[in-house]
Amino acid sequence: MVRLKRLLACGSLAIMIGALAWPASALAGGHLPSEPAGPQYGEPVSSEQLKAAHVAPLATASAFVAVTGDGALITASYNVPCSNATCDSSKGDCECDTYSGTFTVSPFGKANFSFNNTVNTDDTVASGGGSGGVCFPFSGTGTISSGKNAVNFVANGTACNEFDFSASNAIFINQAAYYITPGQGTGKYAAARGSGNMVLTLDFSSNTGTAHINGNIQP
Repeated sequence: MVRLKRLLACGSLAIMIGALAWPASALAGGHLPSEPAGPQYGEPVSSEQLKAAHVAPLATASAFVAVTGDGALITASYNVPCSNATCDSSKGDCECDTYSGTFTVSPFGKANFSFNNTVNTDDTVASGGGSGGVCFPFSGTGTISSGKNAVNFVANGTACNEFDFSASNAIFINQAAYYITPGQGTGKYAAARGSGNMVLTLDFSSNTGTAHINGNIQP
């Protein structure tokens, strides 16, 4: 277990506004000396004034494309040594888990998948499924890679120990929202950003797992 404390420091920003003094004679005309005389309410606006007021649009960025795919978990390891993980549980008790597998996911094609998460084992809640399952908050980081192209992402969600309809077979379900970290990818996705959802499941009786991802990416 890793027992780390996060210290958050809040800064303050002071803004000073200076007072501008204008002579009474400058205000007599109804506007400041540097203010251009514009049309009054109800008066027509000239094309020159429209051009002056026009704001150029932001540079067009590449469009978002859908990320969707399914795959199989190849390895799943629980309670492994934590590396550079922060434990934010109420009593400082966390568990680190790792997953890896393969995806067929657009727009990558065939890709490898890995995910390392830190599970809060103190602040659990009932799964609500009526089978006695328990859910744990978690956060982690992961990678989807295909050749030289890869994206890295951060994720936050809930990991639940559940039981199937037989009430005897345990299933582990991870559900999380993810965010692709800009500037942390490689190849054509070096500056990519995006977000979405992922689900990882593991059937303990057969030691098999599945992975699903659905979201978007802006290359």
